[in-house]
Amino acid sequence: MNSKELSVKFIEGIDKALKELVPKKAVLGQSFVIADAKGGMKTIPAKQLLKKIQSKKKWH
Repeated sequence: MNSKELSVKFIEGIDKALKELVPKKAVLGQSFVIADAKGGMKTIPAKQLLKKIQSKKKWH
């Protein structure tokens, strides 16, 4: 397996994990800590993140 194939598999795995984790955290009323555009930390409620994710076609 070359590095490009490995990168694709890695991203697919992260995508799958987030698709399962975000809805669970939203139901529990929890939040995520994410990086903002400047590299700083930002807290976002899982419900809000779920709405953003669902608005992107690849997550439907």
